[in-house]
Amino acid sequence: MNSVLTTIGSTTIPATNTTITDTYQLQVATFLNQIREEVEDAWNWRSLWVTYNINYLQNNTTQAIVDSVTGAVPNTRSRTLRMRDKRVGKEVALCFDVTTFGIPFPLEEMSKASILYFNTVLNQTPVQYSTGFAVDNTTGDQMNLMVYPPASANRVIQLTLCTPVPRIDPTVAGTAGGLDTLITVPTQPIEYGTIWYALQERGEELGTSTVFTEERYRTALDDAIARDQEESGGIEMIVA
Repeated sequence: MNSVLTTIGSTTIPATNTTITDTYQLQVATFLNQIREEVEDAWNWRSLWVTYNINYLQNNTTQAIVDSVTGAVPNTRSRTLRMRDKRVGKEVALCFDVTTFGIPFPLEEMSKASILYFNTVLNQTPVQYSTGFAVDNTTGDQMNLMVYPPASANRVIQLTLCTPVPRIDPTVAGTAGGLDTLITVPTQPIEYGTIWYALQERGEELGTSTVFTEERYRTALDDAIARDQEESGGIEMIVA
């Protein structure tokens, strides 16, 4: 925030402040949140990967995604992580049954419509373990895991999602959603994007061109994505 405010020639936030009350600073904070969401949605950043171990109850076809150890839950901006598997010629999701198998058993990703159809039409007796899944959101910010067919016993399903951080609220203190919340994705494109947004909103004729600041933002974002992709092994190195 202070780096952005300094660049656009506005009053910065004192180091002793843990909240914001200034109207313009609150507006810039809104810009920062919007740009941060755009950056987070642009790529499956490694820093946002979260693995949920879900205690899936027997006979259930739909259940809320809650990590059984930490209690962590995804949000509506969470998305399924997939990798290109050359052995099967398609992308496969990172979802496994880890209950008792020596090697975790991968679940096949299905569409929500397919799961609803098969669970409704076939309505078969639950089998030992489910073979298909879909990630769904139907109740606000709660994400659900749907499976087919339902299992006849409780299972532990491990699902990895890219889970962006909720919006930062600059009117509250603390590191859990407040002004001091850690931003784990690359901050340079967020800084450049917020500067561009703030200058665009001002509509100033003098000073840095908004065309230039937008280009810096886009270039910084592309570079950050390229670095994150390469550091994760690159597209061709994912599958052994």
